[in-house]
Amino acid sequence: MQALKPKMSGLTETYRILIVDDDPDIRDSLKDAIELEEGLEAAPAGDIQRALDVARDFLPDIALLDIKLGSQNGLELILPLKEIRPDMICIIMTAHRDAEYAVTAVKRGADDYLYKPLDFELLLKTLRRNLISQGLQRQKTEMDRRFQAIFEQTFQILILMNRRGEVINANRTAWELFNGGRPPEDEQASQDFYESTLGPLLREKLSETIEQSISNNALLRGETEFVSHNGENRIFDFSLKPVESENEEEFLLIFEGRDITERKRSENEIKQLNENLEARVRERTRELEEARDEAERANKAKSQFLARMSHELRTPLNAVMGFSQLLVHDPENRLRDFERDSLAAINQAGENLLELVNQVLSLSAIEKGAFELNREEFPLKDVVLSCINMAASLAATKNVRLLEPEFPAADVRITADPLRFQQVLSNLLNNAIKYNKEGGEVEVRVLPREGGSIRIHVRDTGPGMEPEALARAFLPFERLSADYQVGGSGVGLAICNYLMQAMGGELGATSKPGEGSDFWLEFKAG
Repeated sequence: MQALKPKMSGLTETYRILIVDDDPDIRDSLKDAIELEEGLEAAPAGDIQRALDVARDFLPDIALLDIKLGSQNGLELILPLKEIRPDMICIIMTAHRDAEYAVTAVKRGADDYLYKPLDFELLLKTLRRNLISQGLQRQKTEMDRRFQAIFEQTFQILILMNRRGEVINANRTAWELFNGGRPPEDEQASQDFYESTLGPLLREKLSETIEQSISNNALLRGETEFVSHNGENRIFDFSLKPVESENEEEFLLIFEGRDITERKRSENEIKQLNENLEARVRERTRELEEARDEAERANKAKSQFLARMSHELRTPLNAVMGFSQLLVHDPENRLRDFERDSLAAINQAGENLLELVNQVLSLSAIEKGAFELNREEFPLKDVVLSCINMAASLAATKNVRLLEPEFPAADVRITADPLRFQQVLSNLLNNAIKYNKEGGEVEVRVLPREGGSIRIHVRDTGPGMEPEALARAFLPFERLSADYQVGGSGVGLAICNYLMQAMGGELGATSKPGEGSDFWLEFKAG
């Protein structure tokens, strides 16, 4: 028996052929001839039972079935074989050339038929045609399966409609949303659902959009509301895309939707929160503005009060101090010792009170910005030495030693208000003396800093300060002096701090309890 010619071109994998014939010579000849072709593998069987056993293991793509298998009929194999593999192609081999007999075979499930004696070239063509057809069918089935899987598994709502807005098919997501479950096996029940629920619903909500989509043959997008199976209003972001077809009745529209109800709710909640927040911010801003205005009014009233009271205090204070000084300098020396001491105490208290009034006035003027600075460049060393000389008398009274000041090798000049700078440095020197211990020391050091700055240190050997006390040192009316039994108004350092900021400098301090304090001023050189 000659080999099958031509070759089985167009086949891309190995295919299995089951040969069922009761003639062993025919079986073997067909097997040998078929396996000469690349991509084909054959297995023989002589009766129905053997054919079924082989088919279960071999899983053939095609079965060549002889009609006469002894006392058996090969047509009886078709249904059992297709149960083993539904897409198996069954080709009948028969010697009957009666067309009616061939039609009967096809009705019994045969896919094709060949007449005996076999024309092997025709057999080859028949195998090839059926295998290619089977491959295409398998591809289509797989594509349908994948499409259906995507169609059913996606979280998007997918609905196929015709041009009348009638639902042809809907995926699981749509069914669960509108009916609360998957479509039943009963196709009629599903169709009733499509016709009675989804169809009218879509036509009602999307009738204008459907017509626009069909007329323009374009993708349309929008938002709409539907009622879910439990009666809840849901909002959808949807698109409607027409799919062209030559048959108007088969003209399809694909409705794709996403349930954006929760997103819309969140957006509305965020919008409401923002509106509430904006309202609260406006209210808070109004309250802050009112508080600011009130604070400004209070501060203005305070400044006016301090200024008025300070001036009012000066008049009687000057009278008290003036008369007490006249009494002390009585030319006839008629005062007794205790009276002279009392007058001295009155004078000292008056001087302290006058100093307080002057400082309060200065603080009030500084806070209001009611003062002028005369900025000029001057040699730092001269001013520092002048301040030290002025503090020498107080240092001698307090038994505190002023050490020789330390200066850089080169002359240093700074730009500031000389009088205000002298006021600040003198205040630091006086504090270093007053808060020092008996026999203590005060040292002034002028040191260059990185970036061209100059820092003037005033270090004492007094009791020092705790960190919490140091943090309050530059606040107005913080009388740290009360902790050290030293008189003071509590505004000196606050005034110094304001002046340093106004002159573009910086004031700071370090301190350790039991080791003294180090207050410093820093300016840009030149």
